[in-house]
Amino acid sequence: MAMVIFAENLFGRQLNALFLQFPGIDKILHAIEYALVFVFVHWLLRGVTSSAGARIGGALAVGVLLAVADESLQSLAPQRSVELFDLAANGMGLTLGALATIKPGRRVTLPLATAAIAMLGYVVYDTHQKLSELSLALRYEHKHEFSRAREHYLRAVSAGLGNADVYNGLAWVSLESGEGDPHEALAYAQKAFDLQPANPDILDTYGWALHHVGRHEEALRSLQEAFRQRPDMYCIHYHLGAVYDSLQRSDLARDHYRRQMELSGTREAAMAAKALSRLDDVPR
Repeated sequence: MAMVIFAENLFGRQLNALFLQFPGIDKILHAIEYALVFVFVHWLLRGVTSSAGARIGGALAVGVLLAVADESLQSLAPQRSVELFDLAANGMGLTLGALATIKPGRRVTLPLATAAIAMLGYVVYDTHQKLSELSLALRYEHKHEFSRAREHYLRAVSAGLGNADVYNGLAWVSLESGEGDPHEALAYAQKAFDLQPANPDILDTYGWALHHVGRHEEALRSLQEAFRQRPDMYCIHYHLGAVYDSLQRSDLARDHYRRQMELSGTREAAMAAKALSRLDDVPR
């Protein structure tokens, strides 16, 4: 049980990628996991107490404590977040596990199982509706179809999926697509920054948004901090080059453009080459 909980938080980034391919399946897995937790703990307690009530209460208590510990760990794990719907799915799993183990009779089992399955179904459906838009946004973003990605990010936000990663992604694709007001993109980047001010990816997007609205000195500070934390970020040299270029610090701009060009597999390498060619055509 400890391995299940720790593994899903240690590998939060990979699991999130999987769950985005099948939105809502994580809630079903939560329910199955906690149904098995109840069955397992109830079975273990047979060797501790002969009281049926104590075994039921003990299994429920362990299940609730594990659920709370699981969600608490998620708040500390990268790319993971606390979700009330996870707790709801855990609760439905405990309920179904208890009914399968105790077998209280048809009159009790049927309505409780129906209610638990119906609530779990709602949780899965609602999660699917929210994450399906985010899943599409990420797929289009990875294909550099930024306009379409922006549409789906906006729908995800409208569906209530407002967290740092979503706001950051929306700000990024808005800037890269050139659609919408750059100040609106900055507003989304600001929301992401307020939620996770030490995240280098968010610092990069925030600095890039500041650059797009002409606040170049502030942009430079944010991008420098992102670079300090993650000097291997795939686009950071192009962004720093563009900001130094706007501040008329051409030597530093050229240096970062050249360093971006060394990352030949990136989209920004071609953009840096074009910017460097323009700078080299200007007399020093």
